[in-house]
Amino acid sequence: EEAYRNELANDLGNLVQRVSTVALKNDFKLGDVTERAFPDEYVHLMDEFEFSKAFDYVWTKLQELNRKINEEKPWELAKNGKVEELQRSLRGLINDLLEANRMIMPFLPNVCEKVVAVFTDPIVPPETPLFPKD
Repeated sequence: EEAYRNELANDLGNLVQRVSTVALKNDFKLGDVTERAFPDEYVHLMDEFEFSKAFDYVWTKLQELNRKINEEKPWELAKNGKVEELQRSLRGLINDLLEANRMIMPFLPNVCEKVVAVFTDPIVPPETPLFPKD
């Protein structure tokens, strides 16, 4: 229950909600978002069937993204009219989030499909939390 609440709901669910909400409010288009190759470390872990380590690797990336959004504060960039910086921030956050989403697809396929649905044009935040807390 603690992992569900702390890791899934807070790390992934809130991140998707925060990024998608800022993107929607600022009419961000996905045209500049590109799919990248998986990092070598992740590929190696999956190839060696070290699924727990691969999942931990992805989760570390998601935690880094949560720190990044708190540092970049795209909502403040928008409020202050810093359009180019906001676009760059959102592009990086969304690219990284979608990459992490693709990496956790084998572990959480239903949730990952919901994340993909959120990040299509137009970006629309989830109507209900990805991980309800009740």
